[in-house]
Amino acid sequence: MDVMDEIDATELADDALPYRIVVPLSGSYHSMRAVPHASDLARRSGAKLMLITVPDPLEYERASEIPSWLNVLRERVDLERVDVAVTAPGDRAAMILDVLSDSAPAALCMATHARRGVSELVHHHVAQTVLHGVQVPAWLVGRDCSRHPRIGPILVVHDGSRTSDAIVEQARSWARALGVSTRLVHVVGATNFDSAPTTAVTRAVERLGLETDTMALRSTFPAEAISELAGRVGAGAIAVALPPITSDHEGAIGRLAAALLRVSPVPLLMARGDAR
Repeated sequence: MDVMDEIDATELADDALPYRIVVPLSGSYHSMRAVPHASDLARRSGAKLMLITVPDPLEYERASEIPSWLNVLRERVDLERVDVAVTAPGDRAAMILDVLSDSAPAALCMATHARRGVSELVHHHVAQTVLHGVQVPAWLVGRDCSRHPRIGPILVVHDGSRTSDAIVEQARSWARALGVSTRLVHVVGATNFDSAPTTAVTRAVERLGLETDTMALRSTFPAEAISELAGRVGAGAIAVALPPITSDHEGAIGRLAAALLRVSPVPLLMARGDAR
């Protein structure tokens, strides 16, 4: 089937939320760990779920066939709006980014091992490249993430920098669509004893809404502290900004996000400033 079908513009969600949530799958049990979380996001936000796989170029003759495991998975997903697609054979990262770059707003949702940071994401170079080039919101399901989605507030991580501002609008829109609140976590350096909100943090709270709770977090190991906080407050997700695009694939998601992927009990919502 054609990866991108015709879309009625009137069906697009408000606030530029994604019309599709795209889940790249390899057929492995690990990659499928993202499906329950993506299904939950689609159900609660009204988006369509799109399960895709990129065939091995060496199996070109069967490349257009939808694998039996993908059809079985579609039948098991309890949603009315589920598409499955096989892309053209080729570079996996490039094919995934091509699907995400369609004119219809999309979001990415995928699983990650994250045992040693970015190098363990899904399929090493593939995921590094995807995260380095992604221009849409990305939901990442880490190795310690609960298999069952949680309904709770979104923790918005902000360190007072302009880079952190990139996640604020996405967190606000997703929280509204999912019917949950937001809580802003102001990450303060362990040696910085001034925990007063910066101008950027104050502005972020205003954008999230006056009902947003704000808390300062000072820790030598912020990823662990944020993950513990997520458990205490019953958070459903942690939102953190992706750093600006550089030529360094190893820095595709930043140190804090990479550390969070190793320990977070809930999915991470990530976005850059120019995410659609």
